[in-house]
Amino acid sequence: MVKRLIVGALFVGVGALVVQSIPDIRRYLRIRKM
Repeated sequence: MVKRLIVGALFVGVGALVVQSIPDIRRYLRIRKM
């Protein structure tokens, strides 16, 4: 039970980081194409 809560919290944290980094990744790819 506790392990499942910890895994869920980790997934939420990773998901938030990915969502925040998506704009930076798109900007980086656009710069590399130019």
